Amino acid sequence: MLYLIFFPLFFLLFWLLLAGPRLKTQQRVKAYIDPQPKQEKVPFHQLAKSGMARVGKVPFVENLGEVLLSAGVEKSPGKFLLQSMLLGLVLPFFALPFVAGRYWLLLLLFVLGLFFPRLTLVWKITQRQTAFALQLGDALNLMSNSLKAGYSFLQAMELVAREMNPPISQEFSQVVREVSLGATVEDALGNLASRVHNDDLELVLLSINIQRQVGGNLSEIFDKVASTIRERLRIKGEIKTLTAQGRLSSIIILLLPPVLAAFMFAINPQYMLLLVQHPLGQLMLMVGLFGQVLGILLIRRIIAIDV
Repeated sequence: MLYLIFFPLFFLLFWLLLAGPRLKTQQRVKAYIDPQPKQEKVPFHQLAKSGMARVGKVPFVENLGEVLLSAGVEKSPGKFLLQSMLLGLVLPFFALPFVAGRYWLLLLLFVLGLFFPRLTLVWKITQRQTAFALQLGDALNLMSNSLKAGYSFLQAMELVAREMNPPISQEFSQVVREVSLGATVEDALGNLASRVHNDDLELVLLSINIQRQVGGNLSEIFDKVASTIRERLRIKGEIKTLTAQGRLSSIIILLLPPVLAAFMFAINPQYMLLLVQHPLGQLMLMVGLFGQVLGILLIRRIIAIDV
């Protein structure tokens, strides 16, 4: 019975993701072959596209669009939500023969499939921001040398976009593209700051805005800011080395209980099943899980040092 529900939804979402662009291309070609206007019904894929555009105007989904930009993912919020729903349906669909009446597992798999792409976005944002922070000092040195050679500010940014690797090349290229399309430099740089969320970049943008208002040697400002950024990265590296033991302790605290439980379950399953089935054992598990999470948070709070 559940297959009759999952299969049509799965097929519909899959068709929307793959068949929509192809039908759109066919519609555009048909307009040149048969240019006579006709009273036709609106194709289904256009209705789906319109619906996805309306979904993108929902406040929560608009926030999702900002997250997608920060992660460097070139997808619309509606399409991302559609793919998340598709993944949320695929996992329960293939796990359906193995649940043996435990339908709460299907709900759990649906939630995991629905939120897994969002967790992937968080990981991509973290990786992208880390790579951007490491590239920012070199980018400022390149811009400083370009300004000394007679380049303008936008030409220096375009040089960084052309010569350096992603993600900083992509972000600077986006700034140059926005300015070429009519946006002001301040607005384009503000959009860059909203996408990247980097303290060093905010310092750079603040120095640029001050220089544009009161004047000054921008290349010298870039040299000083780049020196400050490199010193901050050096101190962060030393702190990371000194706090390595604390981070390792948090990993051990996180992994030791489930690994030990799995080992004991493999040796004596009945002994471990008593812990899960008995109410006192369930209470002990909840208290232990709470203490474990609390310990990890405390360790992370201790080793988190701002520079």
